[in-house]
Amino acid sequence: MVKKIFYFLFYALFFFGALLFFLPKEEFYYLVEKELQQYGIIIDDEEIQERSLSLEITFAKVYVKEIEVARVQRADIKLLGIYNALDCENILLSGLATNFLPARIDSLHVGYTLVDPLHIDIDAKGAFGVMHATLSLYNRTLVALVQPSKRMLQKYRATLRVFTKDADGGYRYEYSLK
Repeated sequence: MVKKIFYFLFYALFFFGALLFFLPKEEFYYLVEKELQQYGIIIDDEEIQERSLSLEITFAKVYVKEIEVARVQRADIKLLGIYNALDCENILLSGLATNFLPARIDSLHVGYTLVDPLHIDIDAKGAFGVMHATLSLYNRTLVALVQPSKRMLQKYRATLRVFTKDADGGYRYEYSLK
C-alpha cells in the first residue's frame, strides 16, 4: 500500500514538473500583453527568451496611452502554479515620471502564491529608497510602506506629502481601487 502511494506521488510530481517545463510560456506572455492593450498598456521592442521554468524579457519599453513611461532592461517571469513571480531589474522611468520620483528603479519583485491567494506582494528598491507594498484582491486596496532615501526626502517632498509618516520614519500610502 505504501509503495502504491509512493508511486502515485512520484508520477504526480513528474507530471506536474513536465507540465511546467513544457508550458508554452511565450504564448502565455502574448496573451497577457493582448489583455493589457485593452487598458492602454503596450509593451514594445522587447526580446523574449524562453527558459525551462521561466521567461526572460530584455530591453522592453512600456507605453501607457501611447506615452512611453519606462524602459525595463531585464524582466524574469516565473510561472510555477503554486508560486508566480515577476522580477525586473534596471527600470528607467520616463521624463514625465521624474517630476514625482527619481528616474531609476534598481529592482522590482512582484510575487503571488496560492498559500495567500488574496494578496500580491510587491518589493522595490531604487533611488527613491525601499518599498514594500501589498495589493489586497479581496478589499481592492494597495498599501505601500516606503523608507525614502535622502535624495527622495530632499528633492521630492511634494510626492511624500501624499504619504502619512510613521513613527519609525517610514511613509505609508493607502489607495482604494474601487
